[in-house]
Amino acid sequence: MAAIPNFETLLLAVHEALGREAPRKKQELRDLRRPVDQHLQALDALLDDILAAIGFDDAAKADAKWNLLEFTSFHKALEIGTWTFGAEARQVAWYLLACVYVPGLARHAAFWQLTQSGDAGMPGGDFWYLPRIDTDDGAARLRMPVAAILDWLEDLLGQPVHRAAIGWNNGQTKVDPESAKRTLAKWRDGDVPRSSIIETYFAEGTEFAFRNCLCVPVDADDQAALAAMRAFVERRGLTPGDLRLQIAMAEDRIEAVLADVGTADDTARFSHLMRERYAQPSLRTVRNRLLLARAVQYAHRELADLLTPRIDPGDPDPHRNKILQLFGIFKRIYNLTIQAAAVSRDAARQDTWFEEQLAPWERGDLFLSILPSKRRISAQDLPAVLTQRFASLKPNQSLEDWWATDTGRSVALLESRRARWVAEVNDIETAEAVLRMLRSQAPEAALAALASHGAARNVAMRHQAADVRLAAARRMTELADTDEQRLDAALIHMDIHLNGQLQPERANAQALVEDLLRQAEANPCKSRRRPQLLNARAKHCLRSNDFAQARTLFKQALDACNADSCGDLPGLIARDLFALDTATRPNGYYVANFERHVRIMAAFDVINGLDYPIEDVERYLAAYFRDDLYRPYPLLQTLRLPDLATH
Repeated sequence: MAAIPNFETLLLAVHEALGREAPRKKQELRDLRRPVDQHLQALDALLDDILAAIGFDDAAKADAKWNLLEFTSFHKALEIGTWTFGAEARQVAWYLLACVYVPGLARHAAFWQLTQSGDAGMPGGDFWYLPRIDTDDGAARLRMPVAAILDWLEDLLGQPVHRAAIGWNNGQTKVDPESAKRTLAKWRDGDVPRSSIIETYFAEGTEFAFRNCLCVPVDADDQAALAAMRAFVERRGLTPGDLRLQIAMAEDRIEAVLADVGTADDTARFSHLMRERYAQPSLRTVRNRLLLARAVQYAHRELADLLTPRIDPGDPDPHRNKILQLFGIFKRIYNLTIQAAAVSRDAARQDTWFEEQLAPWERGDLFLSILPSKRRISAQDLPAVLTQRFASLKPNQSLEDWWATDTGRSVALLESRRARWVAEVNDIETAEAVLRMLRSQAPEAALAALASHGAARNVAMRHQAADVRLAAARRMTELADTDEQRLDAALIHMDIHLNGQLQPERANAQALVEDLLRQAEANPCKSRRRPQLLNARAKHCLRSNDFAQARTLFKQALDACNADSCGDLPGLIARDLFALDTATRPNGYYVANFERHVRIMAAFDVINGLDYPIEDVERYLAAYFRDDLYRPYPLLQTLRLPDLATH
């Protein structure tokens, strides 16, 4: 089982990937157990440390914080709206990475690049911060980002780092060159560097001998500068083909400039790009890029352990090494965003062009979170899609492919995803048609048109009338092919009775729910719906006047929600548990002990924010218990509130 991680967990993961010193009491931060003011201070400190490590300036920090504010709002809606239904941690992580985190990060990375280049001096057109499949020696292998940084740095140094460092062992920095040589070799082989070692090797003030940087005299005119560049190219033995891989210019234009027959614009561009690519970098730039490369390698290693533990993380086959598919998604969205900016200066036209490049089935799940046309509603639409995906997964099922490199697999992948999209669209259209039919036809006649469990579930979840929902739940049972589908039908069926939605209620409602609960608890898939089943059993006990058992089961249900995302159910359970104790006042009741329950209620939008004194929440819940929550089954005695306190 696995839950959608909250924002606190994501921030801690990024902080750890950058190798920063871990904050105290991390679990308290994840579990919302700190007082609100301390919680916000800790989050702010984490974020500042992350942005400082990446090397953002003040303007970039402000932009990043604004983007994060938007993301937290989106992610919270995702967290509240998605049910994982007992899916495994690797399965939940895979869908979140492919459908949310990686496309969103690629989009923002491209926007940042369009605004201000963040990789000045790096080889052009190369995603240096991502692992790359390298076939230079004939055999495919994975080149990691730290190795790419060392290649770039040693190209400018003209020698290995440990030989170029003339400032080690001078002043406060004490580094043994031979030890550093061995460490750097391990970095090249894929080891994740320690951030403290990066800081030591490239500490501010350390001198390095840069032999291969382009040096153009400050007072040189255009012709003299161009002559210096030609001499540099000749000395380095760089061909136009080599330069095309280093600077963003077509090879024929580079040749023209080197032959002194290029246009003025091409010559000026060549001069700018050469100065930028072969300039001596600051040590701060070197440290920041190594830290970013370190973070990606750390994430790569951790995700490999989670997603594909039996596969070598260095395997260059994206069909086996699924993480490489995420990098393929990143590159595609990044490049489409950059290309869209070249299509038009009009933002609306860019957005339209961007979406036109995506297939309908991609717009329906994989890239739904970043569609410009869905900017205001994707946070409501995507949870339903993810919930449907998680509900269909089986234990130990292989991870779905999102991207392929060879033609055969690409065609098969396209057909598979297209077929699923068509089936889902058909379910939606069928449900819409039946919902229209229900306005004028009897439920049994209209629901007979439903031919799939998905369409029946759609109707059961969307219709307002309890009797129609009950009939749709029965139709779900008739159409169910799996234990999961039968269990979902039973849960919807009993939910109608548990919440007293049928009016008048059936006299045998208690027996009906007990029978449905026995069926559900005997279902082989019950562990995949554990929070829902515990909550249903708790409500059943409450309606049966068994308050002690209801309290125990509500607590168990709330704990179960930590391991399995259940939409806004954690907030509802926290509310009902607090309300039950507020009304019954068990031994040891103390209102301050329920601060975390209020935090959970606010986190899942059951109450609006944390501005209310806990005593006000207590009074509100006392009325809620009396007027809404506590509704004994027909034929059972309704206990008075004074009696409840001693029951």
